[in-house]
Amino acid sequence: MSNSSTTRTLFRVFVIFFLIFSFANKDLHGQACANAWVYGGSYTQNVSIVSKSGRNYKCKFVTCHVYGPPQYSVWTDLGTCSSCSNGTVDAGSSLSGICSGGTSSAMGGSYGGGATAATWSGGAGTGTNATNSSSATYTAGASESGVITLTLTATGGCATVTDTKTITVTAPSSAGTLSGTQGICVSGSSSFSSTASGGTWSSDNTGVATINSSSGAITGVSAGTATMTYTLAGSGVCSGTNATETRTVTVTAAPSAGTLSGTQGICAGGSSSFSSTEAGGTWSSDNTGVATINSSSGAITGVSAGTATMTYTQTGTGGCSDDSETRTVTVTAAPTITGSTPGSRCGTGTVAVGAAASSGNVDWYTASVGGVSLYTGTSYTTSSISATTTYYAEADDGTCVSAARTPVTATITALPTVDASSNGTRAGEGTVSIQATASAGSIDWYAASLGGVSLGNSSSGVNWTTPSISTTTIYYAQANDGGCTSTARTPVTASVITAPGAFANGLILWLKADAQS
Repeated sequence: MSNSSTTRTLFRVFVIFFLIFSFANKDLHGQACANAWVYGGSYTQNVSIVSKSGRNYKCKFVTCHVYGPPQYSVWTDLGTCSSCSNGTVDAGSSLSGICSGGTSSAMGGSYGGGATAATWSGGAGTGTNATNSSSATYTAGASESGVITLTLTATGGCATVTDTKTITVTAPSSAGTLSGTQGICVSGSSSFSSTASGGTWSSDNTGVATINSSSGAITGVSAGTATMTYTLAGSGVCSGTNATETRTVTVTAAPSAGTLSGTQGICAGGSSSFSSTEAGGTWSSDNTGVATINSSSGAITGVSAGTATMTYTQTGTGGCSDDSETRTVTVTAAPTITGSTPGSRCGTGTVAVGAAASSGNVDWYTASVGGVSLYTGTSYTTSSISATTTYYAEADDGTCVSAARTPVTATITALPTVDASSNGTRAGEGTVSIQATASAGSIDWYAASLGGVSLGNSSSGVNWTTPSISTTTIYYAQANDGGCTSTARTPVTASVITAPGAFANGLILWLKADAQS
């Protein structure tokens, strides 16, 4: 053995001897430290219980020093040490189960020996009088359930001692998850259900909606909102703790399409309008080939003969079905003007015009639209006119009128006139050349100022030869433009000169004695 090893051994023996010697004064120096730590370390504990010769000591601020190698440890610095007695604790028997949120009966625990106090702990709930081991109670948390361990901890003895007991916390029944249609109509129905069976239903407003307590069948009574409550009664330790869930139902008043009105008989191309006592709906036609209707205003336009049904719809909401009303419109084919007869005349005066209708009668107007009827009938004689005038014929069957008026013209042709004339002369019997000029057309020659038959015709400004005459004769020129003749005939004289005495007919030149008296 080396000198250094011998020295360490002797030192250890000395220390141990010293410590053992000191223990005679109830000092714990030299006692082996339990579970000593690392060689060369020094560790302090606030309180440690050590035993010596069958007695327990409670020491405060003790230091355990570790020596070696080989490693060993002993208490080297003891603070205040005093003898102590071990405490006892008894948590008592298990408690009767409670419901979540419920309170247990008294704990019924106890402690003794060297213990001077005891406190209950454990669980997620709250304790009442927790420092009273016997009368303390435990209130479970609202969502707490299962087997809960409660601990009674006694202090004041040599060491803290504990004991436990259990209490079973039962979760209350769940009302489940509710479902069902929440929007219904007045007098309509729905049904609520829950994933948990066995509960009962109730309504907080039966004036709005009722519910069957067992089936969950709902009936709408009036517009509004009602809250339906589903209650599942507790059982066992949770008896009296009911589980509830709520679900609302909204009741909507049924829509009304109201009362419809409006002219039901129109003509093709004509119009009408329907309305309802209830606003906000939409209009539609079941036959747009007969009549169309504006979806919002209700304005109707007749398209062709037939009958169309117009539907007015109010859209239902909140579970209510749509409501609709119908009203028919009958479209009558409009009559037409099937033909017309214009009229004409020469110069100022009345003109006869005519028109025929496919049905009904004919009304006459001076304008293509609007105005007041001048006359009703297929033939119309105008008032006196001096210029060509257009009149308009409209078919009217008492219900419908033609879509458009037909123009019928009353034509006024200006009268031609005889603007100039030239008399003619001859000696003795024979033909005479006379002449007249017309404003238009040619000249008709007559033997009389009125009536009679034309003796002949000549171009305007061209001589006309009379028949053979033996005496001076007046002829009458009338302008003729092919349609009209001048109002009055113009006299043109064909003169025959007869010599005095009994000269032969062939005398061409003679002298006339002009006696002056």
